Amino acid sequence: LWQRFRSACDVFFQRKKEHFGDMVAQQEENLRLKTALLEEIESTELSGNKSEDLGLLKQYSERWHAIGFVPKDHVKSVMDRYNAALDVKYGQINAEREQREMSAFRNRVESIKSAGSGDQGMRKEKNFLRDKLDKLNTQIKQYENNMGFFTGKGAEAMRKEIEKKIKNTEREIDEIKKKIELLG
Repeated sequence: LWQRFRSACDVFFQRKKEHFGDMVAQQEENLRLKTALLEEIESTELSGNKSEDLGLLKQYSERWHAIGFVPKDHVKSVMDRYNAALDVKYGQINAEREQREMSAFRNRVESIKSAGSGDQGMRKEKNFLRDKLDKLNTQIKQYENNMGFFTGKGAEAMRKEIEKKIKNTEREIDEIKKKIELLG
């Protein structure tokens, strides 16, 4: 009985070693591919045609997400470099922050749809956005409530500060509503 058990354990651990050995090799290959794509993004000269350039950047994002995972110790550095490269390119075409964010969100939605748990991932994303929306609405109510307490000499500056925060929060709420609509 012991010999059968040990034999089964040996087979299991051998297969595990082979599986994760292949995974490490695949992640190294993905790192190489993503690094090459980063170099391509960084060296790309934009045409000056805004819609054409946005399409090109979207293609880069799609290619990026199509490449699988990289080794854990390289994830942060690769993602930081990727985000910095795209920020530079979006900055060069003067794309508004909202356009960049919605483009990135569309890519995220496509990634979720193409993943194995598409419907579940979409529901999870929708619930996350709804929770965030509720928190922001509560925050606006809190700001409006606090504005009633400001009286006296310095009150006007405080009111303007809070009104600015309210406008920013309302803008964020509008963006979240657009994202929820995109999710369907």
